[in-house]
Amino acid sequence: MNFSAGGIDTPADAALRVQLGADSVFAGPGIFKSEKPSVNNYPGAEIIAKAGRNPGKAMPGLDVHLLMPEEVLQVRGNEEQGSSARAGNITCIGHYSSLPCGLSAYRSLYAADTISGPEVRTMKITDVSAVVPGPNPHHVDARKVYESPHAEAVVITLQPREALKKHITPVDVFFYVLEGTGVVEIGDEKETVGKDMLVESPARIPHVWSNQSGSVFRVLVVKVPKPVERTTLL
Repeated sequence: MNFSAGGIDTPADAALRVQLGADSVFAGPGIFKSEKPSVNNYPGAEIIAKAGRNPGKAMPGLDVHLLMPEEVLQVRGNEEQGSSARAGNITCIGHYSSLPCGLSAYRSLYAADTISGPEVRTMKITDVSAVVPGPNPHHVDARKVYESPHAEAVVITLQPREALKKHITPVDVFFYVLEGTGVVEIGDEKETVGKDMLVESPARIPHVWSNQSGSVFRVLVVKVPKPVERTTLL
């Protein structure tokens, strides 16, 4: 008996394996549980070609980090409540220690998971005052406090009479004033804003901040999503 598997993504792939002598083909879920499975017609090239152009939707999948312990097919590690199991440099602790450490660690990385309880830590706290200011073309105190594919956040501090250079960002930006009073220019508009005010700035519109007061000005800058292009100075 000749079994064939691996890299079988379309009906044509599966049909070719059968014609080459495979007695059984382990096809991907996009084939055997699609809306319009058609591998049984492997001798008919025209049927296979037509099916390959419109196979319908693939089998729906499950998000692994939303599975509950009782839904996991296999569990490993120390079953004892409150104990820890070590896998590489990841420690699985507490109630979910009976899960594979990789899955437990995967759950803990995402705020969207459903785990609750004191044993599993999903929260990350950043002491902004301890973040080292990074180099930037404006030569001001700018501290990157958050970064993911979805967003980027920087806290900028401007001393009295200090200002950014006018620039354009490739993504939408919003600003939340943390402290003091600053002057913001976006396109042809100019406003003075203070603490607890939020300002939106569309992508690719020239904008600039300045501190024309006699005290420190701090603003949280959030870019959504994280830009893949560089900011352009004007």
